Amino acid sequence: MQTLLQKGADINAKGDKDGRTTLMLAVTKGHKDIIRTLLDKGADVNIRNNAGVTALMIAVFKGCADIAQALLDKDADVETKTNVGEPALMIADQAGHADIVKILLDKGANVEAKDRDEQTAFIIAAGGGHTEVAELLSPNYSGL
Repeated sequence: MQTLLQKGADINAKGDKDGRTTLMLAVTKGHKDIIRTLLDKGADVNIRNNAGVTALMIAVFKGCADIAQALLDKDADVETKTNVGEPALMIADQAGHADIVKILLDKGANVEAKDRDEQTAFIIAAGGGHTEVAELLSPNYSGL
């Protein structure tokens, strides 16, 4: 990969039919050294694939708190939504990843954001039986 980058390869090129970048693929596979290299070389952390998913959302879905934090440290946008209206916070709470929910809240994730079905992260967490996540969200949620 270093050689390709040195020869001028586009670090942000979308390389498959789903519109995923090298960073997205590295996050999907959990290749931390490659992720670190791509971030150090200036990979755009906010590019969206064809479904509107970002590298942060992939890390969140997979439960990789350290990778999510690294992406956030490079200014990944916590408010970007997928094509179905889900920000990273909703993805984290659907999966019950309380550690990542806390990280996203610390970065200013909007608890009041709604998906295309008008559901908030709190409603999704509570409805999905993710008590710990719902408790993290409840002090910040005005709908109670």
